[in-house]
Formats: sequence, C-alpha cells, structure tokens
Amino acid sequence: MLMRQVAEYIRINDEGNVDGLKHLEHPPTNVPAIILVTADPETAVDSLDRRGFLDHQLANFGRPLTLFLSKTAKKNTLKKDILSQKRRFSQRTNVLVVDYEEIWNRLPEIADFAGISSRKFVENFPPRRARKTH
Repeated sequence: MLMRQVAEYIRINDEGNVDGLKHLEHPPTNVPAIILVTADPETAVDSLDRRGFLDHQLANFGRPLTLFLSKTAKKNTLKKDILSQKRRFSQRTNVLVVDYEEIWNRLPEIADFAGISSRKFVENFPPRRARKTH
C-alpha cells in the first residue's frame, strides 16, 4: 500500500518484487534510499502465515532448510530474523525504518525522506484500515 502511494510521485522498485529488492535479510547496497516497513514480529509472522508466505519469507532470509521444521519452529525463527533485519537496516543512513502502525503519523517524514515535495502525498494518502491478524 505504501509502495503504491509513493510510486505515484517517484520512481521506485517493483511492487511485485520482480527486481528482488523486497523482504531481504540485509539492506541492498545498490539502492540510494530504502523505506523498511516493519511490524511487531508476532503480527508480521501471523500475517505471513495467514497469507501463505511463511516458507517464502524464510527462504528470502536465507533459511531454505526451515522447510523441514515444524510450523512453531519456523515462526520462532522468523520472529528472530525480523528483529535482526530491523537492526541491520537501522544501522544504515540511507534507510528509514517505519513501523506499519506509525505510517499515518509519519507521512510528512516519509515524503521528505523519499524526496516527495507534493503536499498531495500526505493529503491524499488512504485512511488507515484495520489489519487482519488471523
């Protein structure tokens, strides 16, 4: 959702991840600016599981052998990986880390970081909807 809105104002990477720049364990070095949207690990893992992306995300984080683990072990591994990802990305100066729940409160900061000068980005941003957690 954030990518779609930002893409109306500036050129960004592929929303469908054709370029392989989304959901990475480490920040890519060939990208000038990165916005990492995070969430509470429990919420993020539940969302990935609900949508059938648990194994896919573990593979993105370099953990293909977790296919052979129980669902509980997969979830616990991914929760730790999400915290590590946030730490790694936060150490870079070209990265803005934004918790999903804070997107709407940080729209001016997001626009500034992304180089979006139009006030319409903030004014026309879609209202927050309740997240599905299960």
